[in-house]
Amino acid sequence: MPPFSPILLGVAALALTAAPAAADDARWPKSVSTTYRLYFNGFDVGGFAFRSEATGTTYKAESKADVSALFGAFKWNGNISAAGKLEANGPQPASYVMNFRTKSKQGRVRLGFDKAGVKSVTVEPKKDWVSPEIVPIKDEHKKNVFDPMSAI
Repeated sequence: MPPFSPILLGVAALALTAAPAAADDARWPKSVSTTYRLYFNGFDVGGFAFRSEATGTTYKAESKADVSALFGAFKWNGNISAAGKLEANGPQPASYVMNFRTKSKQGRVRLGFDKAGVKSVTVEPKKDWVSPEIVPIKDEHKKNVFDPMSAI
């Protein structure tokens, strides 16, 4: 998992506690846009921008993050997007894509969804080995889940 992913997953976990809203609910905005600066020990190490739009029964969310620390010794940037439908019981994700790049590698994670949950997972580049610390994903883990962007 890229180093920035725990931050996004934490934000997603907090967002899951909020009740979902339909796009036509006048109490909720049709779009949200925000930019954050990231600091570590008082040093500006990057930024995170987020934008979402809800139109009728569909939504899309996009974010971009750039992190650089230790005078450029560590760099990470990524673009994340998700899209789906807004239903009475909450968002129904359809797609999620995360592209990332560090100083030494780049990659992509794609998730496809159906009504039950995650239908497909693609991780690029594929690894030739699997760490013994990785917990295997079972089919029941893919049911009734959101990607981090749809959760937000």
